[in-house]
Amino acid sequence: SWEGRVTAADNGSRDLVATGSGRLRNLVLRDDIHRARLASLAELAVEGLDYHDALARLSLRRLVIAGLNVDVAMDRDGQLNLQQVFAAAAAAPATGATPPPAEAARPLALRLDSLVLRDNTFNFRDDSPDLRFSAQLSRFGGRIDGLSSDPARRAKVQLDGVVNRYAPLAISGEVNPLAAQTWSDLRERLRDLDLTALTPYTVTYIAYPLERGKLALELDWKVADRRFDSQNRVLLDGIALGEKREAPRATKLPVRLGLALLTDSQGDADLRVPAYGELDDPKFRVGQVVLQALGNLLVKAATSPFALLGGSGGGQADSVPFAAGDDTLPPSEQTRLAELARALAEKPQLLLVITGAAAASDRAALQRDALELQLRREYLASPFRRGTVDTVTLTDAQRLELLATLYRRATGNALASLRDDAGRPLDDAARRLAAETALLPGFAIDDGALRELARARAVQVKDVLLAAGLAEARLVMADGALLADAVDPVPTKLAVDAR
Repeated sequence: SWEGRVTAADNGSRDLVATGSGRLRNLVLRDDIHRARLASLAELAVEGLDYHDALARLSLRRLVIAGLNVDVAMDRDGQLNLQQVFAAAAAAPATGATPPPAEAARPLALRLDSLVLRDNTFNFRDDSPDLRFSAQLSRFGGRIDGLSSDPARRAKVQLDGVVNRYAPLAISGEVNPLAAQTWSDLRERLRDLDLTALTPYTVTYIAYPLERGKLALELDWKVADRRFDSQNRVLLDGIALGEKREAPRATKLPVRLGLALLTDSQGDADLRVPAYGELDDPKFRVGQVVLQALGNLLVKAATSPFALLGGSGGGQADSVPFAAGDDTLPPSEQTRLAELARALAEKPQLLLVITGAAAASDRAALQRDALELQLRREYLASPFRRGTVDTVTLTDAQRLELLATLYRRATGNALASLRDDAGRPLDDAARRLAAETALLPGFAIDDGALRELARARAVQVKDVLLAAGLAEARLVMADGALLADAVDPVPTKLAVDAR
């Protein structure tokens, strides 16, 4: 029904004026392509319409949309029904005479004092192969007050609804979508969304089903000067993934490891995900921008796990340094490992992989240790000396004398007979170096000895973590690594993995 007035000048000028109010009830739109209902509307009420053609002005006091029910469906080929219907309508041939070219029109000044939404429902269904997913936004309503094409105006938004029957959604803020340059400052809040309904998607795109978990969102989105900026807070409650499944289209991102790092012992996580983009970028899509930011967060977590776990103590977070030839942990590293154990205790889905290592610098250090041991044994070979190889201390003079003995035994020459290039006798330091250079190759350190050292270092790390309370089932000892470089200190590597 409609009640109003329309007047038009008969002098050929643009002077059409229309005013009035009206209602449309029980409208049904059908999708002839898929032979299904597309949308239905219980009531559309227009109140206080005022249109002036000559002034290029359209205003409405109130627009009410009640009982709107829209069915959005994606077919097996990935096409949305709405897109197909609109494309078909646009391609339909025009009927009747072609109108003459219109004069360039002034931009229409628009104003809608109040848009009221009541009890609207939006249904989504995905019939893509292996998906069969459905979702619903129901009881969607509220109001938007002060819509206008005036760029200085801001409309107040207050909307709410329910997602999938139980999860409340609220949207508030200010917008100006009718201006030449859109502007918005919106806050979206969603609580208690059951994530298990998303399993068809998670299996397809991340290769894991969702066994349990709930989602809450706190989204703050702003659009100004053709730029989108957002702060997105994602709260996961008790999330748990099932066993990995075969999924050809699944991402290669380390989803399980990333989630294990980002969630606590209860499967909860509080993620802050900023996202932004330029509206003039033809590739810009709000959903893609936010999802990409989430993916980047997972990658950052998996590639820099110790930044999340903490406990670096100012050192290299993913390794434990050992002095060349030694398997003793300094106290500072023991403290750091204890902090790491406490952090891991809060993330029970994580394993810690320990890879001991030995390097070329260890071989040289072990040779020096073997020479030192031989010097002490030579010193204690005299029946007039007391002590053990672990307790005896050699003076510089005693060490030089013992080196001379070993040097003569190994080469048949006297250490004191060595001369420099000018024929002068060597000083004590030069003789000591010459003797060590000649004797050290005689102390062979094979790869087996280096592997034993690498494993001893890994065991030291593991023992400290166990003493700090970390369960042995959480620790994995990897094969020791032999490094070609002569590094000092030598790093025992740490890595995290998901169970």
